[in-house]
Amino acid sequence: MDDDVIVRREERGLISVLTMEYRPYNLLGPTLIGAIAAEVTAAQEAGSRAIVLRSGLRHFSAGADVALFGSRIEEGGRSQGAINGVDFLKLLELLPIPIACRRDARQGDLDARAAPRRGHLRALGSR
Repeated sequence: MDDDVIVRREERGLISVLTMEYRPYNLLGPTLIGAIAAEVTAAQEAGSRAIVLRSGLRHFSAGADVALFGSRIEEGGRSQGAINGVDFLKLLELLPIPIACRRDARQGDLDARAAPRRGHLRALGSR
């Protein structure tokens, strides 16, 4: 497994599987959401008819990267990432193809169950 990969994309027919591998916990911040946004866009451009978002780590995501909070306060709430949180959510909401979040039974954290149920975003799990 390549340590530099944040999100790995695999094509399975007309479905793109995006695997988050942002160690140690897939913490949500500019790095991870930027990588997801780039792979979602690449999947759409490749002609995918659906996207599955999953984790290659023990947890789907441990939540927000709180280490960034201090610098965001100093910057007046502005993000230095390629895409900010609101634009990331708009990208997912307006995407014309469905996205499903895949969660394994061993991933007992809050993770995909907290995903919005509007639009095309769906949470899949073994429960």
